[in-house]
This record gives sequence, C-alpha cells and structure tokens, in this order.
Amino acid sequence: MKRIMTGFIAFILSAQAWAANSTPSDLILDFRPGTLLLSSQTHDFEVLGPGPQKLNIQEVEQGGKITSIPNMRLGIGLNLPESYLDLTGVIGVLLNERFRSLALGLDGCWQYRAKRNVSFGPHLGLMYFPNPEWTGDADVDLESSWATTIGFQLSVGYDILFVFSLDYLAAQPFDADVDPPWKLSDDELDFSGVLLQFGVQGRL
Repeated sequence: MKRIMTGFIAFILSAQAWAANSTPSDLILDFRPGTLLLSSQTHDFEVLGPGPQKLNIQEVEQGGKITSIPNMRLGIGLNLPESYLDLTGVIGVLLNERFRSLALGLDGCWQYRAKRNVSFGPHLGLMYFPNPEWTGDADVDLESSWATTIGFQLSVGYDILFVFSLDYLAAQPFDADVDPPWKLSDDELDFSGVLLQFGVQGRL
C-alpha cells in the first residue's frame, strides 16, 4: 500500500507541474450519483448477539449486499493534441445497509479522444474512508481504511459529458471490534469489489 501511495503521489505532483506549464486546460466538475460496489465479502460479515430473553434466540446483524459510493469531483484537465489528462479531488459517501463513511480521494485519468464527443482510457485513484460507522444495534468499532481504484472510463458528449466507469476497488479491510456480549464472525470487514459508476461531467 505504501508503494502504491508513493507512486500515486509522485504521479500527481509531476502532472501538476506539467499542468502549470501547459495550455489549454479545463476546470472539471464531475457528479456521480449512480454508483454500485459489487462485493462478495460484505454480506459474510456478521455480528452475533443476544436477542429477546423470553424468546431465547440469537440476533444476527450482517453487512448489506448492496454498497454505493456517490461522489463529486473537482479538478483540472489538460487538453493534449489527441487526449485528455485529468486530475481531480473526490468527496463522497460510502453507503451500505449496515455501515457508512465519508469518502475522500484523488483520481488521475488519461483518455484518448477517439472522436470530438467520445473519449476513453484508464484511470487510477486513491481513496480514504475515515471513522466508518456501524448502523445496527451492536456497538461495533470500525477503523479507518485506504483503498485504490483502477479501471476504465468512457466519456460521451459535448458541453455536458456522460461518464461511465468500470473499476476494481482494492480496499484495506476495516479492522473491527465489538463489546461483549456481542461477537464478530471476523475481525475485519472487507468491502473490496467491482465498482460501477455513472455520472455527468462539465469541462469549463
């Protein structure tokens, strides 16, 4: 993870230096409300605890199957002869039926301009999820986590672009702990998986 972070930061700094001496450039505004994180791990995480005493049953809280990360992006883009090079900051929310967190990040994307209104290419991102919160009855303590995203992005349009992104999100699992008498099925909550994103983007 440290090597990935170091390489990513070096890329951001070198690209920023290039952006400062290159023209033309765009201000990028990007809003992605349509996101779906497909992870096979979240629903396997269970918190076990005592149910109503009269019924003598055990209560089970599980991570939800559906996770989303709606987000907004702001940054700068370079208009190269046949491509775009974009650097954006990311702010959003990690949402699951049983846990949630603020999402902060950086993203670098290179896109080949196949046509005037169509561009596509790879991108790499780094995200941070601070102080996640468990929303069930159990008092579960989740630690902050880092994640990287790598994938492919497609943009279609003129003044307003429709953006589609297919990524893999590799996350450091949330370290988990709980107060007795509750028990955990695992001491980590892994939410890595395939991330689908859809949104709109303006280049000013």
